[in-house]
Amino acid sequence: MKFKKLFLKIFSKMSATTTFDLARLSAKMVSEMDDAAFFSFMKAYYADAEKNKKNKSAKCCCDTYPFVSEKANQLCGVCMPKQWKEFMTADKKKCDELFGKSKEAEKNGDLEAAAAFKSEAKKLLPFCNPNNIAYYQIQAIRCYTYKFDGDYTVSANKLTYKEVLDFLKTFGGYTKRYSHTNVYIVNSSVTDSMRKLNDCISTVNANQWDIGGGHSNGKMAQEEAIFYVLYTKPVYETLIPVYGGKPIGENWPGFNGIGLGSCVGAFGVPVMFDDTHDYEVFPVEKQKKINLLFNAATDLTLLIPEELAQYEKEIKDYDKFNLYMILHFAAIHGYRNVNIGAPGCGVFKHDPKWVSKCMKELLEGPFNGVFENVIITLTGNPTRDANILAFKETFGITEFATIDEDGNITGPAVVLEASEEAKAYVPVMTPEIEAFMRHIDEAYDKKLKAKLGM
Repeated sequence: MKFKKLFLKIFSKMSATTTFDLARLSAKMVSEMDDAAFFSFMKAYYADAEKNKKNKSAKCCCDTYPFVSEKANQLCGVCMPKQWKEFMTADKKKCDELFGKSKEAEKNGDLEAAAAFKSEAKKLLPFCNPNNIAYYQIQAIRCYTYKFDGDYTVSANKLTYKEVLDFLKTFGGYTKRYSHTNVYIVNSSVTDSMRKLNDCISTVNANQWDIGGGHSNGKMAQEEAIFYVLYTKPVYETLIPVYGGKPIGENWPGFNGIGLGSCVGAFGVPVMFDDTHDYEVFPVEKQKKINLLFNAATDLTLLIPEELAQYEKEIKDYDKFNLYMILHFAAIHGYRNVNIGAPGCGVFKHDPKWVSKCMKELLEGPFNGVFENVIITLTGNPTRDANILAFKETFGITEFATIDEDGNITGPAVVLEASEEAKAYVPVMTPEIEAFMRHIDEAYDKKLKAKLGM
C-alpha cells in the first residue's frame, strides 16, 4: 500500500524533530496495522493535529499529539527530562535509606550487613547526580516502556595509551597475518555495513563526554545513527563502568566519558532496529550481534579561528595518534575486518584529506598485513561529499564496493601488499598534544557551565 508507506516516511521524518524514539515506535506501530486499523489511526491522527495545531499552551509534542504519544507509549524529548528528575529523586531517597541502614548495622556490630548496604548504596550514587551526563541517558532508557525479549549480554574493555606502549615494548610490533590488505570504500550507512560484516569490529566516532552522543535528543551524526539501531540498555550498563574516562581539565562530579586518548570496545551488541525499514524491530533470531570500538576525536567547533591556527600542528598530531589507537585496538583483538568511517571529519570538523592520508600511512606502515579487509564506510552524496572525495583521492579508488547480506564484499579495492620492511613505531603523546587536549576539555567545561547556568 503506497500511501501507507509514504505516510510512514513523512511521519518518521517529522517526529524526529522532537524525539527520535517517538518516531521509531510510532512507525513500527503503524506498520503492523491492517488497512482498516490504519485508516482509523489516520482519522484520529489528523483530528488530533487539527485540534491541537493552534494550541498556544502546548509545550511539547505530547501536548500537540496526545493520541500519537499515547499509542506510541513513549515520552517526548521535553517530557523525558522531567521523568529523569523523578527517577533521580527516588534514587536519592533509596540511596540515603541504604546508607542509613549501613550505619545502623555498623552501630549494631553487623559489619557484613553494613558493607552490603553500603555497596548497594554506592551503585545508586551516580544516578543521583544531575551533573552526570552519561547516567542521565541511562535514566532515559528507564523511561522507555517498550519491552524486548532475548538474552542480551554485552562485554567491554578499555585500552589506554600506556598499554599501547607496553605492548610495543614487549612485542615490538604486530603479527602480519595476511599477504595483503584490501581497502574498500562503501557509500552506505555505517549501521548497514556493521550489521552485514562478519569477524569485524566497527569504529564509533564517540563523543568524549556522553555515551551515545546526543541520540536521546534526536541528533543524527554517526555515533547517534549507530545508537538508534542498538538495544542500548545493555550497552549503557556495560560501558559506563569501564569508560571511566576523566577529562584532563575540570572534573565534573560523577563524570563518566571515554575521554581523549583511549579506546573502549563493546562486544556482542545486538542490532535491534532495521533503519532501512522505518526502524522496525528485528525478530530475535535476526538480531545480529556486533563488536564496536568507541574512540573520541577532538571537537574543533569549540575553538575560535585563532585557536585553530595556534593548534594546527597538535590537531594533526592527535588525529594520527587517534587512528593509531583505533587500529591497535582492532589488531590486538585479532579482527580480520575493520569497518571504519572518517573519525572526526563530520560535526567535529577535522580535515578529511589529512585523516585519510594518516590512515593510508598507518596501513602501509605499522599495520601492514595485519588486517585482511579495511572497509571505509562513508555516507553522503557520492559526487559532492568532502569526506568521500578526500578518501577516494587518497586511496586512488574510483568506484564504491558493496556488501551483501552474507558479509561478502564485492567491488574495487586498493591492495596494500605486506612487506617485512614495514615496522611498528611508538605513537608519541607529546606535552604539546596533552596541552591541546586540556584546552579542548576546558573549552567544553566552559560551554557546559554556560548551558547549566553555572
